[in-house]
Amino acid sequence: MIGPRHLLLFAALLSGCGTDPTELAHTGETETRSTTSSASFDPANTGRVTGQLKWSGRLPDVPPISYAVPKIDAPGFDTNTTPNPNLPQINVTTQAIGDAVVFLRNVDPATARPWDLPPVSVSIGNQQITVTQGAHRGRVGFVHSGDSVTMASIEPTFHILRGRGDGFFSVVFPSPNEPVSRTLKQTGRIELSSGTGLSWMRADLFVSDHPYYALTDSDGRFTFDRVPVGKTELVVWLPNWEAGLPIREPESSIIARQTYAPPIERATPLTITRGQVTELDVSLP
Repeated sequence: MIGPRHLLLFAALLSGCGTDPTELAHTGETETRSTTSSASFDPANTGRVTGQLKWSGRLPDVPPISYAVPKIDAPGFDTNTTPNPNLPQINVTTQAIGDAVVFLRNVDPATARPWDLPPVSVSIGNQQITVTQGAHRGRVGFVHSGDSVTMASIEPTFHILRGRGDGFFSVVFPSPNEPVSRTLKQTGRIELSSGTGLSWMRADLFVSDHPYYALTDSDGRFTFDRVPVGKTELVVWLPNWEAGLPIREPESSIIARQTYAPPIERATPLTITRGQVTELDVSLP
């Protein structure tokens, strides 16, 4: 594990690359576009969607990520490795994909069932960003637009949690186990990363005004109950583990920010019929 002295030195070395001063100053909340949920929800006028997600073809080879940190008592850097945070959870026997994001697109929030997903908290430390929602701990969480998310560092190391995409913020954690709450109003995907030079870290929050979001289980299965009738799209989504163009620190040439290729996404049009079950078999890539 990276110790406090390692990371403070690393953060100082990467100042100007890992975190921009303007990022720390941007603390205003984003504009909301959510509408009133469930105002016209009719449980009798709904259907059910269920299915399974599998990988098609050769299983991907995902090596660990190498990173460098300054040595404490000597010039130069030590090179370490860490698991890829976007490593897909594919069963080598059945090729079922676990912990993949599945959601319904183009659902009118006024006709959706009431939000019933547990609150979300985020922690940073031990070389990863962890999202907790109910009993599940992983790299993804689903947040009701307008709700707050609790964020904290879990180790005595200076951390900054950075949000990008459909949410722009940087939350500073000078001390461990001192949670900060942030309200998320803008619907969409927020990519979480480190603002202190830990370039490989990633996690995601999906902010929505309806609750039809889920993670596949270990068998790749998913279910959505009480889906309002009408046309929609079922979307399966995985973060991409392939590295994109790295951003390097100019003096040392070490990677200050690791980028990844665009996510893998597959959309399937659906028509929900009253009282009927729609069953799907979906494959990636």
